[in-house]
Amino acid sequence: TVSAVRETYMAITDPHALPNSGFFRPLKVIAPPGTVFNPQRPAPTSTFWEAMSYATDLVWKALAPHVPDKLTAGHFLSILTTILGGIDDRTGEPFAIVEPQAGGWGAGYDRDGESALVACGDGETYIASNEVYERRMPILVERYTLNTEDGVGHGKFRGGFGVFKDYRVLCSEASFTVSIGRSKFPPWGVAGGWNGPPNYCIIYKQGEPPRKVRRVAAVKLKRGDLVSLHSAGGGWGSPLERDPKLVQWDVKNEYITLEQARNIYGVVLDPETLEIDWETTRKLREEMKKLEAEEREGGGPSGGSPRTICSAAPSIERRALSSVLRESRGFACNIKAKHIPAAIAFAVGFHDLLGSMESMLVRTPIAPLLAFMLL
Repeated sequence: TVSAVRETYMAITDPHALPNSGFFRPLKVIAPPGTVFNPQRPAPTSTFWEAMSYATDLVWKALAPHVPDKLTAGHFLSILTTILGGIDDRTGEPFAIVEPQAGGWGAGYDRDGESALVACGDGETYIASNEVYERRMPILVERYTLNTEDGVGHGKFRGGFGVFKDYRVLCSEASFTVSIGRSKFPPWGVAGGWNGPPNYCIIYKQGEPPRKVRRVAAVKLKRGDLVSLHSAGGGWGSPLERDPKLVQWDVKNEYITLEQARNIYGVVLDPETLEIDWETTRKLREEMKKLEAEEREGGGPSGGSPRTICSAAPSIERRALSSVLRESRGFACNIKAKHIPAAIAFAVGFHDLLGSMESMLVRTPIAPLLAFMLL
C-alpha cells in the first residue's frame, strides 16, 4: 500500500528522483488495520497487487483534475494475471504461461492515452512473444489486437485502447487461472471525458455457453477450448471538443465507426470519401452541446453518456496545490469517507468514493503529510 501511494507521489513531484527514504520523508500513509489496504491474519492475500493498485488509483483520481500536466485519466489498472499450463502431449513435459496483460491508459489533458501498455504497477514483468509461445508450448495465440469492439474512454482526448488476447488450447488438457481487477468499476474519465470499458475474460469451452469471468482458479480446459482476455482507458474532456480531424483519423484507422463519430463526437463524415462535412458538423455539435447543457441544468447525466465527470475536491484551488508542490515537493491531504465503513470502502466503490468524501483539505504545513483517513 505504501509503495502504491508512492507511485502517485513521485508522479506529481519528480518521476526521475532517486526513490530513497529521504525523498519519501514528507509522505505518510495511514491505512487502518483490517482493511484491504492493511489486511491482518488470517485474511487471504493472494494476488494482493489487485487491491494494492486501488491505493494508487484513489490518490491519482483525487489529484488528476488539479495537476493535469502530471496525471492522466484513469487507466485499466489491473495486471490481468494470466496462468495457463498443463502437460505437452508431444513431449510429456509440463508447460506454463505466467504473464500480465497489456491495456489502455487514460488520456491526458493534451493528448490521447497510450494503447496496449502494462499497468502502472507492473514495470518488472514482461509479455513474451506470441511466436515463442506457439513454438514452445501447445498453445495457439488466435488473436492479439487492439480492443476496439468494447469501445474506449471517449473525450476531447480519448483513452488508449486495450487489447484482445485469445489463447486456444492444443493439448489434451490444461489448467487456467486469471485474476482481473477493474471489472466492476471502469477506467474513469476527467473533465467530461467518458469512462472506458472494464476488463474481463471470456472462457469458451466446447459444448458449454461462453462464461464471462474476472477471477477464476484452476479451470480445466480441453483441446480446442479458448480463453479471451479483454482490457481498455478513460477519456479527458468532452468528446464534442475533440478536433474533427482527429475523429476523422480514428475512423480511417477503424478505431471508431462512422456512427460513433456522429453520435458521440458530433462529427459528420462522408461514408464514401470520409471527408468532413464541416457545416453539418458545426450545427450538430451546437445542438448536442445545447442538449447537454439542458440535461446538466435538470440534474441528469450530461448527454446521457456513461461518463463520470471527476469533480474531486472542488474546494481545492489548483494554485494552492501548486504552491504546496513548489515549496515542499510534497503535499498535505486529509481524505475522509463519509458514511462508508472502511472495510466496505476499500473493497468496493473506489471509483465513486470521492463523491462521498466529507472533506479533502490542502494546507502547507512545516512537515507535509499525505494521510488516508478512511475511517
